[in-house]
Amino acid sequence: MVLTSHGRPPDGGGGCGLSFDQFLSPYYLFVTAGIDVALASPRGGPPPLDPGMDQREADPVLAARFRSDNAARDLLADTLKLSQVAPEDFAAVLYPGGLGALFDLPADPVSQGLIEAFARAGRPMGFIGHAPAVLAGLRRPDGAPFVAGRRLTALSDREGWGTGAAPAPAWSAEQVLRGLGADYRCGPEGRSHLVRDGLLVTGQNTASAPGVARELMTLMA
Repeated sequence: MVLTSHGRPPDGGGGCGLSFDQFLSPYYLFVTAGIDVALASPRGGPPPLDPGMDQREADPVLAARFRSDNAARDLLADTLKLSQVAPEDFAAVLYPGGLGALFDLPADPVSQGLIEAFARAGRPMGFIGHAPAVLAGLRRPDGAPFVAGRRLTALSDREGWGTGAAPAPAWSAEQVLRGLGADYRCGPEGRSHLVRDGLLVTGQNTASAPGVARELMTLMA
């Protein structure tokens, strides 16, 4: 699982980071299934948590489990640096969202290399919420955007920002992906919505996180 290290948006106001709930439910689905999980981020160490995401715990039972799970807490407090990760050691990769993922991972060369390695090897990849925008920095061998023409979803502007003015493109996973020619598919607000394109699995929001994890496990089988 690849997590953001970015805790401060470009305007310097507020905070951003990892969506804790988008991490939590996939993590425990994997662990319960007997899958070994490694956590990595660009800087390593503890990822910042996004204060604007998940105002209510999506699953208080899992949150309580995490609070009493020293092994999980230690993993999250000391993530590997992405540069320490060998893609060939892993059967799948999952990027949880949170606003921070828009600002460090799309341009991170190590993250780009990891995704390219998984794509070449034909291994499944999952992205949730803001995280599908991580794909924005990748290009195909012919120079076209990696996401051009691909079916996917991500956090919608309406879901992330309400009914007011749309955010600037740099703050919008939906606009970033549409602008690169992705075949963006939006589902109902606040409800699970998954889109699979080959071995690429994307989820629109926190409610989609368990479904993305289950789909990855199916593809790994």
